Amino acid sequence: MLKHEPKKKSGVSPAAAVVTGVVVGAAFVGAREVLKNKKNRAKLKHALHSAKNQALDYISTLPDKTEQAREQMAKVVKTASDTMNANSKAKKVAPKRKTVKKTVAAK
Repeated sequence: MLKHEPKKKSGVSPAAAVVTGVVVGAAFVGAREVLKNKKNRAKLKHALHSAKNQALDYISTLPDKTEQAREQMAKVVKTASDTMNANSKAKKVAPKRKTVKKTVAAK
């Protein structure tokens, strides 16, 4: 017979739900107060357009940055691979050295 494991509690704790509700409610009230004033609406609109333009500029440069990073990584991997290959070849080619013991002549 299979042993049944007790069910784990899932979901959100009531305290977390209350805190989230308070934060969302405060944000809603704050946004409503900001949007009441025409000057504040204009400032907010300008800030949002600026943020959008900066995000679009950043996104448009991502492919170039990704390609540059890919090329640099390929160079590093090639250099590491070449170094490892050179080291392994050097170990295979190098003859084993015999240990020569020096004897000290007694005086």
